Amino acid sequence: HMIDASDADKLSDQVLSDTLLSFWGAGYETSSITLSYGAYLLATNPDVDRLCAEEARTALGECGTPIPKDLDPNKDLVYCRAVIYEALRLFPPIVFNQRSLEKPMKLESGVTLPSGTPVFIPFYWIQRDEKNFPNPEMCAPERWATRSSAKEKWVERLEEDQENDTEDPSKNQLPPAKH
Repeated sequence: HMIDASDADKLSDQVLSDTLLSFWGAGYETSSITLSYGAYLLATNPDVDRLCAEEARTALGECGTPIPKDLDPNKDLVYCRAVIYEALRLFPPIVFNQRSLEKPMKLESGVTLPSGTPVFIPFYWIQRDEKNFPNPEMCAPERWATRSSAKEKWVERLEEDQENDTEDPSKNQLPPAKH
């Protein structure tokens, strides 16, 4: 109930237009951008495409068959979701944002920023920083998913999995654990 009928005469056409445009841009455009970059990652990374298609065939069956009634996308399409996460990481639909501090904030350096200070948040660069994501330019859905212990299904990868990655810890794609 964003707009109460009694408030309708208080909204200008400009405010209503701006609000509707924001909803459209925040919903439609961000989704289409994410899906487009997801398709781009599949097209430019054949191994990722193969694994995604393999998981989809296993979960959904072959073309022309009905979708299984017991399909749980959260459990059955984990690798496909990881590809979307990588698309969002590599190509965020919103590359930066700016906010104003509501209260003072003390930085690790000891400097205190007063309330009202504009803060610039560069999502694109944060997600491509080597400190946050090793090999940041590489498409690696394995940052978000790993094969189960039986190596049959993909499961969501948790941060603590990084410590247990014994196959080749040097190729670990997860961000460093926070202590």
